[in-house]
Amino acid sequence: YDNWKRLESLFFCSSTIIKILDSGDTQIVYRFLNKCLQTSEGSRLELRSAAIKFTGECSEWIVSDTQILTAVLQKILTELRVPKLSSHCMTTLDKLCQLGGQQR
Repeated sequence: YDNWKRLESLFFCSSTIIKILDSGDTQIVYRFLNKCLQTSEGSRLELRSAAIKFTGECSEWIVSDTQILTAVLQKILTELRVPKLSSHCMTTLDKLCQLGGQQR
């Protein structure tokens, strides 16, 4: 396995597991989110796609932390320019907006 395939698998599996984590498990979530934010424009599209999907599943944690939210929004806006990633970006933005609106 190439390194990117392992990381993509990690994001994919974690997207399912994240739904059952207790909201107090922020250290685990933030560790994975940092990996997502570190994916670069030179990374494979499959990896970037999995990172965006994982980020969307972490929306509950993201909207409660302004620093993380800012970093995630910057990342999503950058990735939104890539046609093959735009639908995943929009889904993640939609989740963040819905949850952010509920917190008001």
